Amino acid sequence: MEFTDIVIRLTQSRYKLNEEISKEIARVVWHEMGTKDIRDALQLSKLVTNIDDVKIMAATIMKYRDSNHD
Repeated sequence: MEFTDIVIRLTQSRYKLNEEISKEIARVVWHEMGTKDIRDALQLSKLVTNIDDVKIMAATIMKYRDSNHD
């Protein structure tokens, strides 16, 4: 998938994340956050240090994003 390839390349080069974390970021952004925006993947990449952080930080981003629209 092209989105995943782009996320992997950018997160590895900019944030030195390994491929496993990069793939999880791409999966969570695409499927759970429901967006195709690379900027969301990069924002998430800045906040995580391990694979367990990915879902937690994505949920936090979505929570505060939703609360800003109220």
